[in-house]
Amino acid sequence: MATDQDSVIDLPSWVSSGSSVKPRPSSDSRRTSASQDHLTGHQALLQRISSLFISQLPVQYEYESEPRWNLDWLIARIAPKGSAQRTVLLALYYAAFLASLLLFAKFSSFSASVKGFDSSPTVSCAAQLISEGGGGLNFANANSAFYRRQALRCPAGCSSQLAWTPIRIGPGAANLVPYVVGGIEGNYRGDSWICSSAIHAGILSNERGGCLVATLIPSVPTDTFASSGENQNGIKAISFNSTYPATLKFDSLESGDDSFCQDLGFVSEALFLPLLLVLPLLNVPKRQLFWSTCTCAILYWIFVSPNTGKSDSAIRLSLASVLPAIGILYVIYANATVLALPSPSRHPFEASFLFVGLLWTGLHLDYLLNSVAPLPTLDFSAKMFQNGTASLVQLFVLLALVIAAAVMFGYMHFKQGTLLGYIGGYTTLFGVYLLMPKVIGLSVHLHHYLTGLLLIPLTRIKSRFALACQALLIGLFLQGVLKYGFASPFNTNLQVQATRTLGTTKALWALNASEISGPDATLRWLYPFNATVNMTDLDTASLIAAFNTSDVAAISRLPVTEYVVTINDVLVYRGKKSHYSIKSAIAQLGNGEGIDPALTASMNSSMLHAYLRVAPVRSGTILDFGDVAEVNLGSGEIVKYHPAFRN
Repeated sequence: MATDQDSVIDLPSWVSSGSSVKPRPSSDSRRTSASQDHLTGHQALLQRISSLFISQLPVQYEYESEPRWNLDWLIARIAPKGSAQRTVLLALYYAAFLASLLLFAKFSSFSASVKGFDSSPTVSCAAQLISEGGGGLNFANANSAFYRRQALRCPAGCSSQLAWTPIRIGPGAANLVPYVVGGIEGNYRGDSWICSSAIHAGILSNERGGCLVATLIPSVPTDTFASSGENQNGIKAISFNSTYPATLKFDSLESGDDSFCQDLGFVSEALFLPLLLVLPLLNVPKRQLFWSTCTCAILYWIFVSPNTGKSDSAIRLSLASVLPAIGILYVIYANATVLALPSPSRHPFEASFLFVGLLWTGLHLDYLLNSVAPLPTLDFSAKMFQNGTASLVQLFVLLALVIAAAVMFGYMHFKQGTLLGYIGGYTTLFGVYLLMPKVIGLSVHLHHYLTGLLLIPLTRIKSRFALACQALLIGLFLQGVLKYGFASPFNTNLQVQATRTLGTTKALWALNASEISGPDATLRWLYPFNATVNMTDLDTASLIAAFNTSDVAAISRLPVTEYVVTINDVLVYRGKKSHYSIKSAIAQLGNGEGIDPALTASMNSSMLHAYLRVAPVRSGTILDFGDVAEVNLGSGEIVKYHPAFRN
């Protein structure tokens, strides 16, 4: 039976003829065989070793000349090859896809409006009205945001957005959870994620997202940010048993106040995936199926998918990654997909479900894993092991899956006689990849899409298993580059240190209960320079006295130039003194606009429960924070010292 041109494979005549008898070798091959008798011992050993990896069997092809599910009759009726009917159907098909994409993009991303507001920009799931920077919240910046009502639009799926990098809160940190703090009576800590908090409050649904009106207001001294501790609308809020200068509140929108606000990304899945699955029935060659699927997946991800966030910054990042991704996809198709993917018209099941369906699954893999059983990360790097977002258990699970697939592919490549080449290639590749950072002072960062790219060469086999794995890996690659952009496979020391302790000497609290009670309380700390010298104030005169030296040049080379102090994650002090009057800090923590002296005097202990952090600063860089002091600023009680957070 005739086959499509793109499915023809050049096989030896004795294989394609169906004969089980291999022809006798030619005279040339006999001479070659005879010459092998004179191989040196070294050459014979190498040949014997290589023969272990090279099967004497012919190349194995899994796809039958007659497919298991023969739909030739249906495809011939729907889109006869070379007919005008097929041309019209394909034109209508692509027009329907493009029109659907434009409509969903318009109504799901760019047409949102809220009554009474000029605009309602789309924000990401991790957007905040105020956020900490460096050592903690810069209150001077936060103060300007008070009482400003903002209409914002949130994408769908924000309950699965997790804090990949730990966020300091009180004595510990929020890690691998949605950053939602508080929630009792609708009061959220001012730096909580807006969209996740709105889902927790019941303002928005996770499945559709939508518009909201958020306001940042000054906290009153009696405000704390406790949570119920229960899972509410798919999110469990974090409890914070102290004050914070700002409170996040939401206004309820009446029916008709907003339009085109709901994110239709999840709804669109029911249209776009079936639309792609039927493409093989239109008698398209494999090249057209591959590029149509990848192009549609890219456009869908950028403009419609709920995974992308659809904020302006996310769209710009995705668009910047498209051209490099297309170049890599061309290499993948020319060297791997052309071998693994059968003719769509002859094998529509494999083309539809194993290729299109699993590529779509790979495109959504991280979202599916976070929704069903939260997986902290698909990346494994030195930084992520150090800050706790990746664990050895997760690495071993991933390695077990990879090894199982590798064993399967190893057997298949053994049957094809290509195993030795792959072993040599991968050994060289990983050897260089792992050794290079040691030479140039970097650390490894194996992104999940890089993992996909590294494994795709193994799928250069014409089999259903290879096709399924290849499609999944291509989808994973597209998801990674479209969502996060192309990134270096290595981390610099600065990148690693950005979210972990630097190993530097920590400042120590020198608190005295008699000094930290009341509004005139004073905090004190010191920096242990060595076993005999404790540095306090960092001005030149104090340092000369501490070191008993007049060498000003030596003083200027000391490893610490100033200190920072945070109270309840708010940066309240940065300077050279080793003591700080807390009166101004109480005013900031109370309501951000100054506090009445009479009210200050009447503050009870629950209002003044505080978490204190101090860290040295070197050349503008905040170094490691020391232990967290939990104190009661009303009574002067030092409740507890919590171990320094090792993020």
